[in-house]
Amino acid sequence: MPSRPQSIPPPPLPPAIDLSEITEATRRRLYDIAVAVHFTIDPGAALRALQADEWFPKYGPDECRLAVFHFAGRWFVIWRQWEEIEDDTPEEQEWFILTARPSLSAPFGVQFQEV
Repeated sequence: MPSRPQSIPPPPLPPAIDLSEITEATRRRLYDIAVAVHFTIDPGAALRALQADEWFPKYGPDECRLAVFHFAGRWFVIWRQWEEIEDDTPEEQEWFILTARPSLSAPFGVQFQEV
């Protein structure tokens, strides 16, 4: 047994996503990444946020009608933000609209930017 603890190497960076490929596989990969980044929270973090009266995602991608599509040379990721909706909220404020770009430094190799 070695005298020093062995460190676990960090996981490899994800391969760069090729957003020039306009395929169902690319759309699905972006969808899964959007779910992981914007909708996934571990139960412990959700409980801590609830106890601290902080925001956390309360709705899932299906409830928010998450959609990913390619239009005008860009990939868009959109979903309805139910927490912000009131009776007099203008429709343009009811939706998150993001574009997706490859980024080796961002989680899952994709950077999202608000439109």
